[in-house]
Amino acid sequence: MCSVKVSRRNKPEEDVRKFIIDYLVENYNYNKSLFRIERKIENINQQFRPDIVIYDSDCTPFMVIECKANNVKISQDHVFQIINYNNFLNSKYILVTNGVKIFCWKLLGNEYIKSEIPKFGSE
Repeated sequence: MCSVKVSRRNKPEEDVRKFIIDYLVENYNYNKSLFRIERKIENINQQFRPDIVIYDSDCTPFMVIECKANNVKISQDHVFQIINYNNFLNSKYILVTNGVKIFCWKLLGNEYIKSEIPKFGSE
């Protein structure tokens, strides 16, 4: 009997998602168990699925991440999309990446300030 292996190719966005998770774990001490991938979030008027939400040890959203395929140029629309998610989640940081470029902002009051990626547990 012959068996054939069928390999499932990830979507480019999934490759970027895997990259950013590994990058944060390896370089910034993030704990993989605190990552939630495409978990549906609902409020009264809408529901959405952020690509990644990272929680702190108190189960409070710490960072929301939007991943785009590596051939997609990050635009203002992508930033507005993640800000819209964060209006509900209220995490300290938002991050947008296409695997080539990584943009991070910190929420200070009602304003987003461009930021370095924080080491996990440094805040």
